[in-house]
This record gives sequence, structure tokens and C-alpha cells, in this order.
Amino acid sequence: MVISYRYIMFCVVVSGFALVAGCRSVRIVEIDNGSDNKPANVKAKHHPSPASKQGATKKADASKPAGSIESAVLFVNHDHITAEDVITRVLPSIKAYASRYDESSFYPKSVELVSRMITDMVSEMLLYQEMSARLSDSQNPAVEKAVDKAIRNMVQSQAGGSMMRFEKQLDQDGMTLDSLRLRLRKQILAQQYLRDQLRPKVVITRDDLWRYYESHKKDYLLPARVHVYMIEISFDKFLPAGVTFRQADKGEKELARQIAERKVILVAKRLAAGENFATVAKDLSTSASGKLGGDIGWITRGSYKIKKIEDVAFNLAPGEVSEPITIGRKIYILKLAGRQDSRKISFCEAQSKIRRKLRHELYNRLVNEHLMKLWKKSQIGSIQPFARIVMSRLPDYKTLRKK
Repeated sequence: MVISYRYIMFCVVVSGFALVAGCRSVRIVEIDNGSDNKPANVKAKHHPSPASKQGATKKADASKPAGSIESAVLFVNHDHITAEDVITRVLPSIKAYASRYDESSFYPKSVELVSRMITDMVSEMLLYQEMSARLSDSQNPAVEKAVDKAIRNMVQSQAGGSMMRFEKQLDQDGMTLDSLRLRLRKQILAQQYLRDQLRPKVVITRDDLWRYYESHKKDYLLPARVHVYMIEISFDKFLPAGVTFRQADKGEKELARQIAERKVILVAKRLAAGENFATVAKDLSTSASGKLGGDIGWITRGSYKIKKIEDVAFNLAPGEVSEPITIGRKIYILKLAGRQDSRKISFCEAQSKIRRKLRHELYNRLVNEHLMKLWKKSQIGSIQPFARIVMSRLPDYKTLRKK
């Protein structure tokens, strides 16, 4: 079982807000401060986007040796990211791509993933550089406790509670428990830092809430809906064992139809005798919902897969049972359990949800603006050659498909 790095980096929530747009948390890269490599005298890149899909090709740039500093290491101010750092982060997803997509789709998606990961990792490193000198040691006990909890949750969900199995899975993905703890610790510190820096700026007024409500009125109209119970009798369930409808001969199809119709008569007799609809559904319905007493839940106009069923349901009175409805090779009997008319959600009802949405959006925007400022004032090496060398070192499609 492969440990999901996206899960690893996303599993701890401290601030309650997303730290980058579209993500639940910032993924903090592990930094090797003991490296002998020094930042090269490279021109700063003042943009947040890594290599384009066209620039990050499968083959490395022929003009740069595969092991060269310019392509195998990306300097980010006084620190660096290596190609192996990126590969460790993307490899589980790359393996999944190989099993899910054909070769023509695999490479473009891999390029996109590598480019996005490099951008994320640069942002993470810039953020950690900024925050590392500002956070006090007094935060450490709480951070370590949060890391312990995150790891316990991961061991339970990904390794069935076995620490030995979990560490084995980490080893297969090129990680150790210590390196995982370091990544999680940095992530939690980043969440605390951004929360402390930016949350005071997240101010939503009642006027903001009202303007949003007024400009999105259609979102606060609840359509009429009905709560439906259903008994379904399928002809196909009464064919000889192992025979599909397409394989069945005329006689077998006719016999299956007759058995289904007799079942419908039995349903009607039991309901007329006063038996509970859910009990009859559990006994006689041939659909999966039968195990739930025939309860298919609340439906609105246009939400159910069969329009005729929907039309009948909306024309029933609460507690009423329909006549048998034959559609194709199935017969349905419905009962209306409840009805709710359409209504408008009031501003009073909606404002707490609107507040959460606007706070989330504003916080994301502030985080992105903060990261953009870090990019603009930093010295970052050339990303395109780095992306190309990462792609060149990933296993190719055919190799991954063989595994």
C-alpha cells in the first residue's frame, strides 16, 4: 500500500482555513540545512509559475548534464530543492496516473503535476524561511502533540493501526518516521504562522454578508421536494441463474415477466392488508433500496434518474401509495412519505454559512497575496531546466505499467 503524500501533507488542520487556494493546507518541504551546496549566483525569477507544459518535456535539456547543479538542484534563496525531493512527492500520484490513463494522457498529466508540485514546494520553502526566525520555542509542546495525533490518525487509517506496517510503507516510498515528523511539524508551524499573521485581517461585516445574499438570491431558494419509498420488481431477477436478458429465449423472458407480475399482486395484497410499506419492500423489492425498506430519500424536480417516477411521486399525497408503474423490464410501486414546498432561505438562516464562505475566500486571497510577495522578493533559480530533469528521472510509462 502506497502512503499518499497528499494525505500526509493535508492531514493536520490547525487554523480551520485553507492555506492556499484549492488546498486544505500548505505542504512544507523538508530542508537539508547540512548540505554543502551554496546558492549559485543566479538571476531571480519574479513569477509564481513554474515551467509550462511545453517547457517541461519528458527528456532532460541536452545542453545541461543530468547531474548539473543548474538542472538537478533548484536554489531558493539560501536553501534548495533537489529533483529527488520533487520525485518523492509526486511518485505515488505518477504511479496512479500510469494505472489510470493511457500513454498519450499520462505524460501531459505528469508534466502538469510536476510543474504544480515545484511551484508548491518553492512557496512552502519561502514561507518556512520567513517564519522560521519568528516562531518561539514555547509553541513546540503543542506542535509535537499535534504531530503525534496526526501520525496516530495516519497509522490507523492507512496501516490498520500497525506502526510496523506504517513504517514499512513509509520506507517503500523513501521516507522515515523522523522525516515525516519533520514535514508535519513544519506544516503545523506554517499553519500557526499564517493564522497569526493573516486571520486578524479576515474581517467580514454584516454589510458584506447582505451584499452577498442579495447578489446570490437564486442560491437561497429551496425547491419543492418529496420523500419517496419505492418497491421495485425487476423481470431480470426471475430469469434462470446465470442467464442475462440478452441470452434468455422468448419463453424464459415471458416466464420472468409473469413471475414479476405475480410478485406485484402479492405486494398489493400485503399493503391492502395494512402491512408496513418498508416491511414489504424488505421482503419483496428486488432493488438495493429494498434493504433500506425502499427508502430512496428526498428528490426534487429533475433530480431523479427516471422522469416518470418523479412525476408520479410529485402527484401523490403524503401517505398515498401509487398504482404499479411499468417501465421497461421493471415494475415500481411508490409511497409518498413526506412533502416540502419550495421556500426562500432567509438572510438570518443563511448568514452563518455566508460568513464562513467569505472568510474562507478572503483568507485564501490573503495567503496567495502573501506568497506572491515572497516570490517577488526572493532569488529563485531557473525552474524550466529543473522541471525537465525531474521529468527525465521519473520512471517511464511502460516501466510503471509493468509493476
